[in-house]
Amino acid sequence: MPLALDIIKNVPHLASRAQLFGARSNDGFTGWDDQKEVLDERSGVTAWTLHDIRRTVATGLADIGVQPHIIEQVLNHQSGHKGGPAGIYNRSSYEREVRNALALWGHGRRAQGCLLRSSLASRRLLMPGAAAW
Repeated sequence: MPLALDIIKNVPHLASRAQLFGARSNDGFTGWDDQKEVLDERSGVTAWTLHDIRRTVATGLADIGVQPHIIEQVLNHQSGHKGGPAGIYNRSSYEREVRNALALWGHGRRAQGCLLRSSLASRRLLMPGAAAW
């Protein structure tokens, strides 16, 4: 399965805009609420908020041992280790650490997906005619 960055790099770029996702804007990704509504419709799941994703990723990264200051950088938070005087003097983007943390997160999600597919396949073999859930 290709990494997200590989997929993004292979999407054709429009000469008129730098953003890959969202509405035409020079302010980065826009239209979060509109896109959530589309995802809700397509998935049939509506009882969640965009912050649930941030909370899930932050908790998951902490659970696999990513340091809190790297999690804050992943979330683009400017508090904690970058608040106050430390933020004035420490200008690091922690790019390497953020990439490593997101790679770990991605590998864990793929592994969970494989385990879930394997589990569902086993259930169908053990219980013919049972619906996958």
